[in-house]
Amino acid sequence: MNNATVELITGLAHALAWPVTVLIVVLSLRSKIGELLLRVRSFEHGDTKLNFQDELHAISEVSDVPAVAERASNGEDWAKPLGQIRTLADAAPRQAVLNAWNQLMDTAVGLAHDHGITPSEQELNTPKHLAERLRSQGFIDAQTCDALVSMRLLRNKVAHANNMPVTTKDALSFIDMVASLMRTLTQSRRAAPS
Repeated sequence: MNNATVELITGLAHALAWPVTVLIVVLSLRSKIGELLLRVRSFEHGDTKLNFQDELHAISEVSDVPAVAERASNGEDWAKPLGQIRTLADAAPRQAVLNAWNQLMDTAVGLAHDHGITPSEQELNTPKHLAERLRSQGFIDAQTCDALVSMRLLRNKVAHANNMPVTTKDALSFIDMVASLMRTLTQSRRAAPS
């Protein structure tokens, strides 16, 4: 072996020592790192900061929808699935947020149907359009429309941003806001012509 080859191998080994060591440590502590990440309440990277409670509070302030609604009584049909979702929040907070959103969307679609509106494919795929249509036709007010749009954006972050931490408390707060919005939509449904 010539001198240049030995220097190349030595330089390569020196350059890779640190990254290989870090990789070995990370792989060996993978489960412990995962547990630690589940306890993280917020995430920052560059200009992006994700904190579920802060975003939920911002929605509440802008839309006048209470972040913590009073619990629905057992006699209200629309509230029954939310009780089951509240139970799910303990074991699977992310899934509870997604399920609560689905219940809210079902209620909004039901409101549209009750008023003779058949939501288009675009309105079903982009709830912002459905909310704006319901608002433009006077079935919901601007604040409810804004809350629906903002809640959808937060739901999307939960669904698609793996680094968006969601605790049981976060999920329960989201469900409470969904309950408040569902109550509003249900009242509008009751006002619909039969």
